[in-house]
Amino acid sequence: LPAGIFLTMLFGVVLLLLFAVLALFAISGDVVDADSAFDQQKAQHRRELGRKNREKLAEYIRNKTSVSVCGGDDECVEEIHNHQFVFVLGAHHSGTTLLDLVLSKSANASALTNTHVPQDEGQHLQKVYRTASTLGGISGYPYHREGHLTEESSLVTEDNLLRLYRSWAPFWDRSKQFLIEKSPRHSIMSRFFQKLFGKSRTRFVVILRHPLGAWNWALKVRGEGVTNSCASRYIRQWLKIHEIIEEDIKFLKHVKVVQYEALINGTADEIANRFRLLYDFIGMDDDILHVEVDGGDESLKYSTTYNHMRRIHPEYFDDNGFFSWELSHGRPIFPDGYRPDPYDASKFDERADKEKKLNSSQRKRLAETLISKEKQSIDKKLGIYKRTTEVLAGRNNVNKPNYSSYIRQLTHQRHRRKKDRTGRGLLEYWGSHSDIAIHNGGVQDWIRSWDNHPISFERCRKYIDKNVFKDVERYGYSLIDLEKVVPPPAFKGYMLEDEEEEEER
Repeated sequence: LPAGIFLTMLFGVVLLLLFAVLALFAISGDVVDADSAFDQQKAQHRRELGRKNREKLAEYIRNKTSVSVCGGDDECVEEIHNHQFVFVLGAHHSGTTLLDLVLSKSANASALTNTHVPQDEGQHLQKVYRTASTLGGISGYPYHREGHLTEESSLVTEDNLLRLYRSWAPFWDRSKQFLIEKSPRHSIMSRFFQKLFGKSRTRFVVILRHPLGAWNWALKVRGEGVTNSCASRYIRQWLKIHEIIEEDIKFLKHVKVVQYEALINGTADEIANRFRLLYDFIGMDDDILHVEVDGGDESLKYSTTYNHMRRIHPEYFDDNGFFSWELSHGRPIFPDGYRPDPYDASKFDERADKEKKLNSSQRKRLAETLISKEKQSIDKKLGIYKRTTEVLAGRNNVNKPNYSSYIRQLTHQRHRRKKDRTGRGLLEYWGSHSDIAIHNGGVQDWIRSWDNHPISFERCRKYIDKNVFKDVERYGYSLIDLEKVVPPPAFKGYMLEDEEEEEER
């Protein structure tokens, strides 16, 4: 063939191939977009609802509850003087919630409840000092210049004492003598609170936990990014908090330190006795008769989380519903190969089977329908919020309603309070004051997550200084032997075990 005709035919073939490739990309992209549209849109709407409206709601609650709690200033000061304030301190995920719940079961004590802020933490209810989220988040607040507050802070004023009390008081049962507050942010603010509320009216309980145990949630969320760096960032943050606590504890009049691993490890009688020692130290009623810790029932520990993860991350599970570390890219959310027993595959496969039969346009319509329903739901919640705001602001000439139901609808409260049962996060807690049962999984279950990623100086020296290994040991733990738990030399003389030994002698 002549060269011109050959080149023309070749050019035509190339164009056809190019159009075919573009068409394939368009089709596959359409399918992928249709599959992910709903999840993306739903996540976006939830973020907007969570970020904007929960902040507005919390702001509104703070403004409305910061006045007229105890009358005038003199009445408030007198009320403060009639109470004892118990601050539960510790790094995030170290057992502060457990202590808060157990201590609040005393007949003459009350913790902050029904606050509709994360984990019922007092830091989110006030405007006196900056919260952890405004100081760099969980990882950053110990390093911020405004993070560590002491008695020398300019915030120590009577006006701020009244503002703080009025922020927290509506969520305490003020008929009780002991008022409990738990915020990990406060771990580096103990001297500030002692000066503000007074030495004779404050008690501090510090709870310690192995740094890798406290930060195990980060491993579940971020996977190999944590193990590959030997969790150096998280260990340093943990050390910074405990170095500040060690510095501050010498200035505190009433303080005890407990280790999470020791507190709820042992027989029921041994655990109950440790809690009695805590109650005695604080001055609370100590009529606990029995404490039971359930440390290994996986059907309770994982079942709810399993159902949730199957919906949001189905790719982490094989065709038979078993969780896979490999498929989850090293995120040890469950033990490798975990699946509930009994297991009902139908409730997970029904929607997937239905969507497999749909073509791309049908999937698009399904996604759009679901997104529309989500928007309608959000609009409804926003309407509830606006109407509630108007009523409470006095714009309508009606009596003030019981607005807790409105707030629960808006904030999707997870803390459903029933008789003798409270749930917070992954912790489940049952019982009357005299008969307590705690379910929080095994005390050292998290160690299995590190079985394939052992920390050693040789492997981790690029990330962790040799002195860090020694510093962790000063607080009773080891980065080499993860099961090692000994009384921390840094807090000698402040440990609850010291009281236990004296009682035995």
